[in-house]
Amino acid sequence: MKLRIIPTSEGYFDVITKQYIYNYTDHLGNVRLSYSDTNKDGIIQPRQYQSLICNISPAGNVCYQGWKPGEIVEVNNYYPFGLMHNYTATTQNAYQYKYNGKELQETGMYDYGARFYMPDLGRWGVTDPLAEVSRRFTPYNYGNNNPIRFIDPDGRLTMDNLSTYSRGSAVADFNRRNGFGEENLPLFYSDDAGMMIVNEALGENGQGGGSSRVTLGDLIDNYLANSSTNYFEGIDFIQFGFYDWRNKNGELIYDPKANKGKGEFTKYASKDDKKIAAWMLKTTEGSTQFDKLINSIIPTTISLLSGEGPSAGTSQFTMGNTQLSRNSAGKVLRADIEIYEGRIDAYKKLLKSYYTAGKQHMLNTVQQSYHKANRNGGISANIGHELGHAVDPANYLLYGPPSEVKPDLIEQTILSQWKN
Repeated sequence: MKLRIIPTSEGYFDVITKQYIYNYTDHLGNVRLSYSDTNKDGIIQPRQYQSLICNISPAGNVCYQGWKPGEIVEVNNYYPFGLMHNYTATTQNAYQYKYNGKELQETGMYDYGARFYMPDLGRWGVTDPLAEVSRRFTPYNYGNNNPIRFIDPDGRLTMDNLSTYSRGSAVADFNRRNGFGEENLPLFYSDDAGMMIVNEALGENGQGGGSSRVTLGDLIDNYLANSSTNYFEGIDFIQFGFYDWRNKNGELIYDPKANKGKGEFTKYASKDDKKIAAWMLKTTEGSTQFDKLINSIIPTTISLLSGEGPSAGTSQFTMGNTQLSRNSAGKVLRADIEIYEGRIDAYKKLLKSYYTAGKQHMLNTVQQSYHKANRNGGISANIGHELGHAVDPANYLLYGPPSEVKPDLIEQTILSQWKN
């Protein structure tokens, strides 16, 4: 077996013909045209072209108009979901990277990495490994059923291909020249100053604004975009299948539907997970936050770390942190909580020194509550604080000091209710 194709940033090198082949791709990454400049004249000839061919001989030159092979190696045309118009002709080439720049297999499917895609059906062969972050679509769908705009780079998560759309771009100019209005713009696009703009003329995920079918996801998205009040307070999300306390591997830790609706831990629950539950259920406020955790609308992880975290060695005491993962449109997809047990211990040690020196009057009410609560109470209070960031959709829209108001209140309430 001999090496034939060497990929390059612009296409590939054909070892047998000893030619650099250049690919022209569209906005979806589809390889539409492959060409070479074999005679190095800077002009790309079509597949075949007529040329004056001269045979030089002692008897005299004989010239005639003949056909020469062109420099267009391949032309690919696709249906929206990736099926090729000219499947038989184009698959004779050694280079088989086509739709979205993915490799076409002998089976007719494309290899995306995590899954194989069937362009004749517009569906994947297996379910989406990240299906929980896009519940409104079937786990077999491709590109939110909108393949002209959305792509799926590795078979796991859809990406908005036009999230950085600009009013000054060629696509915007095309829209203007052809009389298209706001409804033809992407859901999120950049204005001329680079600011991200929400196009309210389009429906969720670019599906169009005329649909009369309102899903739970639409209600959530509308709430996140337009409200600072928690209208979801008291809604039982279990009925919608939202229960998302997960570990780092994405495995469910607690199933509230199990045990005849009483809930129970799954086989993936660790000792730390069970300790977290026991601590949270010890107070009324902690129980409320635990209920929100196991019925969260996004996957949420909690890690108990023995170290002191990022504020170690400083005068600040960051005892926990919540990392919210968002997509390009700013929508929260998951939350990862870290609790720094070592920093909680250091904080309690500092507070104890005030009592030892008889200076407890210098401490505020919250600090005194921290001192009175044991170590588990301090950890529980910090978990409650971070859950205020992680599982409350109203808090997703807040940044800086305003985002700490409700989490601080949760933390203080747990401390006040804690009994050693």
